[in-house]
Amino acid sequence: FRSADSIGMHGSVIGVDISQSLISDCRLRAETQGTKNIEFICGDAAAVKMPKEWADLVISRFGVMFFKDPVLAFSHIAQSLKSSGELAFSCWAPLPDNPWMSRLLTILGKYTALPKPEPGAPGPFAYSNTDYIRSILDSAGYQNIEIDGWSGELLIGRPGMSPKDVATFLFSSSSLVRSVQNNISEVETTIFDEF
Repeated sequence: FRSADSIGMHGSVIGVDISQSLISDCRLRAETQGTKNIEFICGDAAAVKMPKEWADLVISRFGVMFFKDPVLAFSHIAQSLKSSGELAFSCWAPLPDNPWMSRLLTILGKYTALPKPEPGAPGPFAYSNTDYIRSILDSAGYQNIEIDGWSGELLIGRPGMSPKDVATFLFSSSSLVRSVQNNISEVETTIFDEF
């Protein structure tokens, strides 16, 4: 929505997400706000059909780490970029730099064994190694690759959520947490309290 606002009626924005409920929410928001220069497509950004050489800028906020075949996905995305176009995305830094998840996993680890994710496997921290990011983008044909770190506070969940609400949100949205949920169902309340 910020992109649509910033370019005004001189351009247009296409939002893509694999979640139908998120797309439905965004369509409703656009209609409610009267935003006319944005459309939404439900689909996998790694494969959804987009106009060729159409985009000046492709942006992803914490989504690209879930691509099953990142080189193929970024190659596909590159086809929609103009020759002067740019790709910008955000992804999580290494787990120790993210207390919102490292704290939860530390608490969970007291109650159950946690699986170790394979390096580079799809997931929130798949791109925590900048050399890996660079190799993917290079293999997908991108040039002038710049990777900048950022550190600061970022809202997890929605404004006004209590710590328990945030923990519940993380439980429902983290595949790692869901994979051990049966092991911890009896102590979930204790975990929420510790979080």
